[in-house]
Amino acid sequence: MWHSWRLILPILFVILLSTGNSLASDLKIIDSDGTAVEVKSACLDYTIRFGFYTVDIENSGIRVYRGEGELTVDWEKIKEIRITWQKRPYEGEISLKDGSTTTVKFIGSPNIKGRTELGYFEIGLGEVKSIVPIKMKEVPNLTYKPMNAVVTDANGTVTHVKNISSVIVHQGRGAVEISPVLMEKLTVSQLDKGQATGELVLKNGTTLSRATFTGSVSGDTDLGDFSLAISKVRSIVFRESEEK
Repeated sequence: MWHSWRLILPILFVILLSTGNSLASDLKIIDSDGTAVEVKSACLDYTIRFGFYTVDIENSGIRVYRGEGELTVDWEKIKEIRITWQKRPYEGEISLKDGSTTTVKFIGSPNIKGRTELGYFEIGLGEVKSIVPIKMKEVPNLTYKPMNAVVTDANGTVTHVKNISSVIVHQGRGAVEISPVLMEKLTVSQLDKGQATGELVLKNGTTLSRATFTGSVSGDTDLGDFSLAISKVRSIVFRESEEK
């Protein structure tokens, strides 16, 4: 089913990046609200998605203008990037490991993508205040495993769903896609300007008490495909599939 691929595709995407280029860097990203996130094997996605398009992924560094030309500054040479103008074209400063600092204009509006301990993270460059290349401990790759769930909507209707999809949770100005394998229970407590907020309990005992959710959840039922906007969810209880 199409929603099963929603779980598999992020995994294939990150595996492709990590095997395709050994120059990918771990990054500490601080967004414009001051939230810090450490991202493993990060890449910048410059793909412009319009009609037929070619995927444009940059692993080795960040692209900037150099006069009338373009230049990719390698992560291994960068000490810190600071974004000082968060409207396109974005502007900022790059401090290099040799001690020099240069003022630059950044090319395009890429999304920074990579892995965190919670799942697959993404944030737009325009939401970022600073980037520091770092060395992180290894973040385990998630093994895909079908999960079921009991979904209760805002009106109290209960639906038993197979192959439940992942859930997108805001992490500062970015968003992380959390696999159902990691989740125990999700509860939506309120809606604020169309955004659902509530509590997310993970299987490792961690509780995200003021989580903000976005998007929708989907899966299979005995009657057919199921989809529900997260803003219309009251609760989701995740269960391991009984299928062998």
